[in-house]
Amino acid sequence: MSNSCRRILAVAGVIYALLSLVPLLGAVVCQPGKVSDHAGCIAGPIQVDTLMGKDLKTQELLWTGRAWEGHRLFFYWSLPPYTDPLLPTDIDHCCENKHHKDEVETGFTCTWALSKVTEAGTLVPYGDLGSACGGTVWVTDNEDPIMYVVEAVVDDRREGAAKGNDPPKRAAFTVVLVEPSVIKFERMTGYPHDNRDGVLHFKYKWESSCGHPECLDNSTVREYVDYERSGGRGQDDGTNWERWPQEAWNEEYYADKSKGIAAVDCEGGDSHSKGPLREGWLISNVPPPVKAMQRYEWAYWIPGAPSDTVDEFPNSPPPHTSGGWLLLRGPQPIVRRVEWDGAAWVYYITKENVESVPYTIPWQY
Repeated sequence: MSNSCRRILAVAGVIYALLSLVPLLGAVVCQPGKVSDHAGCIAGPIQVDTLMGKDLKTQELLWTGRAWEGHRLFFYWSLPPYTDPLLPTDIDHCCENKHHKDEVETGFTCTWALSKVTEAGTLVPYGDLGSACGGTVWVTDNEDPIMYVVEAVVDDRREGAAKGNDPPKRAAFTVVLVEPSVIKFERMTGYPHDNRDGVLHFKYKWESSCGHPECLDNSTVREYVDYERSGGRGQDDGTNWERWPQEAWNEEYYADKSKGIAAVDCEGGDSHSKGPLREGWLISNVPPPVKAMQRYEWAYWIPGAPSDTVDEFPNSPPPHTSGGWLLLRGPQPIVRRVEWDGAAWVYYITKENVESVPYTIPWQY
């Protein structure tokens, strides 16, 4: 047999062998089935990558795991760039009429759950954040400023799905809520009334640490005035200031007093008058100057400041702020005095280097 004949027979044998393998390869690589019901499909891995968090108010990612209480937080899956930026995906490898065709799986079951972290470090279920696979929003209004865990689960195991379904994908995002605080408390103005009524008026402003005043909705800013001669919170220099006796007043005036406004206003006025004085007693006795010590403070409550915190504070519950009421400004003295100006007895009040226009006490007293 010639060499050319041998070569022809060898090629024919190879072709025959390959043709005989086609049914076997088709059976192994591409099982017949309908793409519509995934009967001939093999599941690929669920693509979800990592869990992300974003503050919808500031549009900042929660890289540090800290977020402001009162903001809307958005949690979602971070996915490969070739997928929808929000939805999980699973590419199933399918076969129809012995031809390969990949199908993108979209029939997922998604759950979002919220838990609190106790001081002991244990998780306590706190709420259901929905079942949208594209992410979930948590509105944190009036939530405790503690640690929380958001858990997400994506599952593609369902009836009629591809063979070899993947186990559920799970991930958790830990976030610590931080209560916005009052910052940059500053005096805007301070001046005496010009109608000789012995009144001083001041105006103050402040900001929210998160940049949004409305997030101070749980907070109150107050003044706290201490009239106690000794042992009071206002003691600043140990000076033995004699306080005016009760006879100098028409009503009880030496109890510690406080008055506040809602912190969301981010500004407020504070006036100081001569008070309910018995002016006849003053010019008859001419007591030495009296000093009260004043502080400006702030605090917050969950789920919000009680109603009586915007007026006097006789029975308001203790705030949730760590340390109670927190100092913003002071202590600073408010000094009242009566003097003879050569023609009449006059009354002055002084604070922060601002002095009132003298109030002339009427002679009929």
